Amino acid sequence: MLMRYKIRKPYLVLSSLLFTAIFLYLSTSSDDEEKENFFLRDELIELMMAEDERLKENQQQDQQKDIYSDPPTEATTIYPSDEKIKRMSSSEIRETWKRIQRALDEEPQSKRLPDVIGIGVEKCGTGALAKYLSEHPMVKARTPLEGHFFEGLTTKSFDEYINSMPLSGKSSLVFEKTPAYFSFPPADVPEAMKATKDDVKVLLILCNPSRRVFSDFIQETIMGAIPPNTFRSVEDYLLMYEHRFKGYSKWRSHQELISLRKAILRMLQIRSYARIVLILAFVSLIFYLFLGNTNLNVFRSMSKLGYNYGTETSPRLEILELQKRLDEGEKAKRINTWNTVEGMLKKQSKRKRLPSIIGIGVEKCGTQALAQFLWPHPLISNRKPIEAHFFEGGKVKDIQTYLDSMPEVEENMLIMEKTPAYFSFPPLDVPSQIKMNVPNAKLLLILCDPTKRVISDYAQELIMGSITKEKFPTVESYLRSYMPRLSKMRTFSDPLQMKQLREYVMKFQRYDYPSTILSTGFYALHLSRWLEYYNSSNLFIVNGDEMMEHPGRVVERIQDFLEIPKLLLEEDYVRDPETGFFCFKHPISGELSCMMEGKMRTRNGKTNYSDETMNQLRSFYKLPNEHLYEMLNERYDW
Repeated sequence: MLMRYKIRKPYLVLSSLLFTAIFLYLSTSSDDEEKENFFLRDELIELMMAEDERLKENQQQDQQKDIYSDPPTEATTIYPSDEKIKRMSSSEIRETWKRIQRALDEEPQSKRLPDVIGIGVEKCGTGALAKYLSEHPMVKARTPLEGHFFEGLTTKSFDEYINSMPLSGKSSLVFEKTPAYFSFPPADVPEAMKATKDDVKVLLILCNPSRRVFSDFIQETIMGAIPPNTFRSVEDYLLMYEHRFKGYSKWRSHQELISLRKAILRMLQIRSYARIVLILAFVSLIFYLFLGNTNLNVFRSMSKLGYNYGTETSPRLEILELQKRLDEGEKAKRINTWNTVEGMLKKQSKRKRLPSIIGIGVEKCGTQALAQFLWPHPLISNRKPIEAHFFEGGKVKDIQTYLDSMPEVEENMLIMEKTPAYFSFPPLDVPSQIKMNVPNAKLLLILCDPTKRVISDYAQELIMGSITKEKFPTVESYLRSYMPRLSKMRTFSDPLQMKQLREYVMKFQRYDYPSTILSTGFYALHLSRWLEYYNSSNLFIVNGDEMMEHPGRVVERIQDFLEIPKLLLEEDYVRDPETGFFCFKHPISGELSCMMEGKMRTRNGKTNYSDETMNQLRSFYKLPNEHLYEMLNERYDW
């Protein structure tokens, strides 16, 4: 039939028939198909039924006003029924098209807000869909299609947005599409869109995110969002960004989901080309923006978020899947990856930035060892000297001073500083100050046996002059003086008492510094103030005993936590035959990097203490340790 008539745009006819066929298919599906597709089908059918009701109301109004000049043979309408379309010849379809167009042209024309908005996803075919829809005589598309009114911090007025729309009649549908609406800042795009026009309908295309990233990478390179020569290929891009954003693909509660969503939108405001991986990997996360509160029942069924900071880790998304014992081919791959990362960094400009990693303690638990084990990673640069002590003490300081003390590094480098006193020393608001001034920093915390920690701290304070041999010639003499004073501060029965006790300990430490040798070991008391601002997504807790025995395992998990390529492996950490402590053996140069002299005081045999003293300390810390185990939902062998 099509061959007999010269239809100017036959694909329009095919599109109309296709949409009709889809509707009929959905309407006549079997019960089994409905069960399989209930999540989307029920919503689609409900929307179509509502649309039918709206169309019937329009038809009745049109009949009363006698809009159309053609005498109706059936109920007056500008669009035929589905059954009639099935019976139409191509000539009848063409005539119907003309009749609809005539009726629309006769309606009063004005500008108004869009009835339909395409919200994304970028590089999923939004342009193609808009092209197909705009051919329909009842769809009036904005020119240019993309309005960008709700995107970013717009300076456009409401009137400007309306005036940018095409002239249309009341029966037409005004259409605009801006793919950035779906996943770009600000966070209130859905709310603003709904408030502007309550009955607006949105179209969203979701495509295979793996394929989408290639298209977006090319697009951003052409548009200049990715600086020239930054990434030689999409593989280089993924090498840098895949691990960085891995932590945002999982959440355990509604509240954590909201926090992740805000973090992603903040990143998008800062880094333009980071959005490629963010959109492709977390489509389901941002989709929640447009679901509102309708799916809260899904999250209510989830278990409550707890303090699970043990050694359990999420599934690793490794760039190189390396076995424990690498063969020569796999070693070559790691070296190539290492060299690729270093090569990319050389092309990037340098500037001072606030730290991405902050080691907060605990003093004498191996914070220096951990920092030294992480330094060889090509994406980690440490502050020099590494301890900043910026948030320690009660003085008001300018954050610019903190920034000026950091090294100049490339865009993708992570700066690390560590100040062990942050964890347990005054003032009380250290966690809130760090969270406010360095909101994107991730924290590392090492907890070790508080009994052994006291011995090391006692030796350290003697060297530093905070205590003297004349006053405390032995660790036992110190304990006899301070154990009775601190004994009542070891335990608490409820959160209110814990908070009051925490404040009291802080005041005691401020006026009696030597007391910190013992009170620092009240880990649960000090950790409670940090858990008011941090969780497992930005606070990583290390068992100090495990780090001393298996540092490579700990470093591998920390690389996952920091979302950087896993280039430091367990096999890179070998024991020093002379000291028995671990050293790092560089996988490329083979050079050994061992602990600095003077460290590991509790394990080098130079600090004297008796078994009776150790038993006394274990008894002293028994209750504080129980509070910690309950808080972490994990027990340590202390």
